[in-house]
Amino acid sequence: ALSGLSGLSKGYLSRLESGDRQASIAAALTLARLFQVSLAQLFESEEPEPFAIVRRGGSVPMDANGLTVWPLSTGSAFQLQPMRVVVPPNREGNEHQSHEGEEWIYVLSGSLTLSLADEDHVLQAGDAAHFDSCLPHRLIARSGAKAEVLIVAAPPPAQTAPLPS
Repeated sequence: ALSGLSGLSKGYLSRLESGDRQASIAAALTLARLFQVSLAQLFESEEPEPFAIVRRGGSVPMDANGLTVWPLSTGSAFQLQPMRVVVPPNREGNEHQSHEGEEWIYVLSGSLTLSLADEDHVLQAGDAAHFDSCLPHRLIARSGAKAEVLIVAAPPPAQTAPLPS
């Protein structure tokens, strides 16, 4: 049933459950939306706190779709999902991601191309972009150098339909 609702294959979901596969950001956001929880709640087992403080060096980076991602909030009581992301100059592949919700991106350093719904947008340090994340999108570093960005992802409001049991 989850495979049908999420669009993720049964094999992919099985590998996620067994720990043989890491979830992409898009897959994690999709699962969080379907379970009506924040992205942080997928990885927490404690009751949510009404606040979150992440100290310098307190976030553990993870690899997702060729990007290095540092979650910048651990508060599962929140819908906004901020993260620091490094886009390497040698990122492989050209897959675009799409998922429900919206994203806001701010370029801290370097420059990148935001490939968004068959259109390329060049973003420099200090530029920002805000878009519906249902549009296929991909970040590509430019000029042979890494780019560092802040991303805030927001899933759509929780749906009222219950999940199948």
